[in-house]
Amino acid sequence: ELIFANNQEFLNSNFRYYLGGAYAVLVRPKEIKRFSALTGLEIHSEKLLPKLLSKPTNIFFAYHLNVAGYPKYTGTNQIQLGIKFGEWQTKGVAFYTSYSSGNNMMSEYYNERVNQFGIGFRVDFP
Repeated sequence: ELIFANNQEFLNSNFRYYLGGAYAVLVRPKEIKRFSALTGLEIHSEKLLPKLLSKPTNIFFAYHLNVAGYPKYTGTNQIQLGIKFGEWQTKGVAFYTSYSSGNNMMSEYYNERVNQFGIGFRVDFP
């Protein structure tokens, strides 16, 4: 895998975009293509919401597109919108909603197209 990313500050928000590709040396079954590509962006800002317990509150949005050949090339879209309590690069708790449309996320059913909506949380440790 090779991924290029860039961080920018834009309209009181932090913006990161990336582009990359991967080449699989071994694939099974053989109908799966060896090359895949990905791109996406992430935006977060601690300036839109007030602090909570003297810690920043970040609102965030992320979009990810993966293009892979299963066996023909198709795209899988993933969108996430949420809020993180704590500094962006350090520990904190995030709550989010997500939507995925395309191939199964873990590729175990690579030829099945799915649409999934979810809610979740994560705990970030430094």
